[in-house]
Amino acid sequence: TLENCYFESGRAANTGGNLRTGAATKLIANDTLLVKGNSTKGGNLYTAATNGENIFENCQFLAGNADNGGNAYLNHGKNTFTGGKVAFGTASAAGGNIYAHAGNYNAENQFTNLNILHNNHYEYEDYAICGTRGWFFEEERSGQHDEKVFKRELIRLETSLKAAGD
Repeated sequence: TLENCYFESGRAANTGGNLRTGAATKLIANDTLLVKGNSTKGGNLYTAATNGENIFENCQFLAGNADNGGNAYLNHGKNTFTGGKVAFGTASAAGGNIYAHAGNYNAENQFTNLNILHNNHYEYEDYAICGTRGWFFEEERSGQHDEKVFKRELIRLETSLKAAGD
């Protein structure tokens, strides 16, 4: 159990820069902050609990960086998120904030009162948070499909910025 904990700037070569759960883990985290973690999978959090269950209540996952799942990589097990914030994550491949691994496990993930940015904005203190799902664009590999998706994301970003300006 983690209660009122603070993890910052953890680094791991492979999984879970700030926190990684194991195969049969049952983790309960309350009012815990994970910030600026860096890893290949799950900058702040990597869950690997094949038979486990992880409960995150009023936790914040902020400014994580990874190839997949900037803030969190949900690989296996049941993960329940209630309240809290997931924001400012970056990923070079997929899942800027959260990457839910493909497979049967995704149906087990539950999110309650979690705000997702999609063609809108959220206010945080004196800031308006705007964005899109992003698109990794490589000019040398570009094609008609990439250009179409890139242009669509530009429109979504404009919509988000306009909403913040109102």
